[in-house]
Amino acid sequence: MTPESTPDEFSYAALSPELTEAQRLGFHTESRLDLGANHPEAVTTEVACQLTPADIQAVHEAARQAGGRVADIIEPGVTPNFLAAHIEIGPAPCFVLCSHAGDWAFAEAIEPPLAPLRFTDCPAIADAMHSLFGLTPFTRAEMQAPLSARPGLSERDLRYWKPRTLGDALFNWWD
Repeated sequence: MTPESTPDEFSYAALSPELTEAQRLGFHTESRLDLGANHPEAVTTEVACQLTPADIQAVHEAARQAGGRVADIIEPGVTPNFLAAHIEIGPAPCFVLCSHAGDWAFAEAIEPPLAPLRFTDCPAIADAMHSLFGLTPFTRAEMQAPLSARPGLSERDLRYWKPRTLGDALFNWWD
């Protein structure tokens, strides 16, 4: 925090010091819990997490700070499981992605649901998201890495859909 924004003893930040700055600002940071084979009944129950207005505001603020603008927003529904915001910045297209579970990444385009996402890096927007809100989007390399165990991913979905990469598992059109 900057000296001019230091909380007094009664502010929300002072009363809840265990929260991250992103959580204090209202950004969605919750992820699903998958207890796996030890609790099979828990695997079939997913927490329906909706993106907050603060998530959408973060995209607008980060785009503005990076010198771009939000051209379009695709809201998540049952599918896809992520918000996609088309950012006009520089010559290459950039879509900021935010999943229901609060994962952030970038894609070159949003194609029909059967096409895999083409993940990319948008350093200017990633830097703005980090400096403004403490959010760190996944990199292209992380999204294209082979899928390995990760908390919050449903074992049932992984067995059924068989994603190859972390990106395929986190950002998808699964129903």
